[in-house]
Formats: sequence, C-alpha cells, structure tokens
Amino acid sequence: MFPDEREQWLDAVCDMIRWRRARPVVRQELADHMEDQFADCRAQGLSEAEAARQTVAEMGDTIEVGTALDRAYRTAPDWPLLGLTALIVVVGMVFQTLAGREIEAGLLFAYPVRTVWPHLLPGLFCLLAGYFLDYTVLYRYTDRLLAVLVGAAVPCMVVSSWNSYMTVLYLCAAVLYCGVLCHAAHGRWDGVLHAALYPCVLLVLLLQFPMRGASFIGRGLSWFGMILLLCAVLFWVTGWRTGFGFARRRVRLVLGLGGLSAVGVAVALLLRSARVQARLAVLCDPWQDMKRTGWQACIAQLTLRGETFGGTSAAAYLTDPQGDYLLTWMIGRFGWGMLAAVAALYLSLLLLCVRQYQRQTSLLARLTVLAVTVLFALQTFFFFAGNLGWPIVYHFTLPLFSNGGTLLCIDLFLMGLLLSVARTGVLHGASDAKKASVLPKKHWFSCEKSRLLDCRKSRGTVAGISLTLSFKR
Repeated sequence: MFPDEREQWLDAVCDMIRWRRARPVVRQELADHMEDQFADCRAQGLSEAEAARQTVAEMGDTIEVGTALDRAYRTAPDWPLLGLTALIVVVGMVFQTLAGREIEAGLLFAYPVRTVWPHLLPGLFCLLAGYFLDYTVLYRYTDRLLAVLVGAAVPCMVVSSWNSYMTVLYLCAAVLYCGVLCHAAHGRWDGVLHAALYPCVLLVLLLQFPMRGASFIGRGLSWFGMILLLCAVLFWVTGWRTGFGFARRRVRLVLGLGGLSAVGVAVALLLRSARVQARLAVLCDPWQDMKRTGWQACIAQLTLRGETFGGTSAAAYLTDPQGDYLLTWMIGRFGWGMLAAVAALYLSLLLLCVRQYQRQTSLLARLTVLAVTVLFALQTFFFFAGNLGWPIVYHFTLPLFSNGGTLLCIDLFLMGLLLSVARTGVLHGASDAKKASVLPKKHWFSCEKSRLLDCRKSRGTVAGISLTLSFKR
C-alpha cells in the first residue's frame, strides 16, 4: 500500500517527536490507522493512487500532528513525588546533623557521630541512575541480574561483609523478583515453579552467612521475613492478574483460599516459636526484660514521656539517635508535633506511590512500583512502631530519612527506578497488547481537513491507554 507516500508522511511526523523511545510505538499506531483508512477509500471505488493521496491528505498536516504528539509525550518526571523525596532527604539530614551535634556535646551517649551530608552527592547520582535506567532491564536481563546477586555473595563471605550484603539483598531482592514473575506470568506450572524457587534461593544465600550474636540473628530473620512477605505479595498480585496461564477464576479462588490458609499456618507456627513468644512478651511489657531485648523499648518510652533515667535525660541512652531512633529523639527534643509532621510526609509519599501504581498498565511496571511502595511502607511501619516503644521486629531505619550512606543510596536508586516507571511506563503498557497505543488517557485527536480537533469518541482502548484517529469527510 502506497509505501512511498506513507513512509514520507510517517517520517515527517515521527521526526517531530523528541522522545526517541516513543517513535516506534507512535509510528506503528499511525501506520495501522493509515492502512485502515486506505482500505476504506479503496472500498469506495477509488484507485490505489487516489486512495493513497486521499489517505495522506486526511491524516492531516505533518507539522500539526507531529507537534501534538510531541506535546503529548513530554517525558516530564512526577514532580510532586520527586519534590517530596528531596524534601524528606534534606529534612532527615538536618535532624541527623542536629542529633550529631548533641552527641558531640556529650548530651547523648551514642555511637560516634555520623557525617551525613557527604552522602548527598552519591545519593543524587543513584537517584539519577535509577531514573534514567530503563526499568525493563529487570525483565530483559533477569538471569544476569540474578547471577550478579548470587555471585556477589562469594566475595562478601570472603571479606566477612555480611551486613552490607544483607542490606543490598533486602532492598533489591524484591525488585529483581518482578522480572522473574513477568517471565513466569504465562508459564503455567513451569512459571509457578520458577517463581516459587526464588525465595528458596534467597534463604540459601542467607544461611551462607554466620549469625554472630542475637542482634545479627534478629536482623537476619527480620530481613528475610520482610523479603518473604514482599515476595508473597508480588506472587499473589501476579497470579491474580495473569493466572499464570491457567483459568483466572480458578487461580483467583486458589489464591484467595490459599492466601488465607498460608497466613493462618504462618501465624500458628510463629506463635509456637519460643523466640516469637518472647518477642510478643517484650512487646506487651518491655520492662520485664529491660536488661536485654526490652532495653531500647523502655528507653524510648521514657524519652517520649520526658522522664529521666539514672538522673540523666532518657534520650541520652538511645542506641542510635541519628538512625534507628531518630524519631524518638525528635519527639523528646521538639515535641509530638514531629510525629505528626513525619507521618504526614510519609503518608503523602505512599499515596503518591499508590497513584503511580494505579496509572500503570503493564505487569512489569505495576510490580516494580508495588515492590518499592510496599518495601517503603513496611520499613516505615516498623520504624514508627519501634520508635514509639513497640519493638515488633528488629529495628529498621526510616527510608530516605534516617538511614546511613549505603541505605540512602539504595533507597534513592529504588525511588529513581519508580520515577523511571512513571516516566516510561505508558509505552511499555501498550506492549502488553496486540496493538500499541501511543497517547495517554485524556488525549483524543480527530484529523479533519488537516486540522487537529478534540474528539471524545474512542475507537478502542489498549491496556488502559486510548488513541483515536477518526476521519470525517
């Protein structure tokens, strides 16, 4: 069909689109519409040459169409989410600096003072790296990324860098699992088997490192429990959306009943564990084990009440006022308004992440956003609980706010990856369908007499994204 005229028109339009990654998708969509219009013209009795000229004329002026498509595909980041992330990082560094000054002044008997501002530049680099990285590498290079994750365990064991490796494993394992699940989404039993083996690999990696002391055991078990919980959520969502190649209704029934049964069995097994029972006892009354597990919970409660311990302010005995117990120190130093302010910041952050999840249409995009969102939500919940004197699990830092250099860089990388999904997810959402769609929701165009008109009639919706090029004579 009139290849010369069509290609010339498509080249002229696509050259106007500055986002190169959108050009192939836009080109395919427009070519399909031209094919349909050419067939309509031929059905009306026009010759091939006349139908070709008529089709090109009705598609509209190349400059106007290209400008409109370029305007629709400006790759602006999610500014509210990016701005809120920057605000949280800066505010966290300010309060960490203030806590560090009190440590230097001898008012707090804590770890040596950590310098936090030098971590800002590496963190910014990690944020930009995650933002400009194509998040589809999680799917395209799944095997290589898993090989790197497993291979990195060997040098870490040699140099006894258990803590650093566990940090990377905890924060990145769930994101890598998104690629595994996308490969397994339609693989039936093979896909389910591969998806289920991934947590087993993580457990094997965890068991390779020595557990030295109760704190290391508590941290290792807490982190693996969080990884397992997050992987279970991602597995459940994938099965609910795709069915793993089986009938969706049956799979959803199995996931619903199986999920409830798994939760019940897990709770029953945990309650039978002596370690969990001891932890629950401390959670209910930390004073009964104040000299060991309940020590920091008791100090946190005294700090929140403004009381003293041994004739000194209770805040002076916080283990890590710059990190694990930064919020406790802030409340004791500046009042309960700090709790409301920090809670508002993180509630807003999580709501913006949920909004991005709802905007995505492709499975990989949704899983990636969900992994980062749930990871941050769980960290935030357990951080708040520990800082309010309820030690549910081994303490976690507050993402982006109270963590050190390595954690801050990894969290910023994950946030950059989420912003990358927000920037390019609309294109990859179209790739899940048989026919690509090139404009976001809220954009409809009608070409009539070389003019772009607003149109509310949709020819079809692809993966939640609509484009209509309806031709009127």
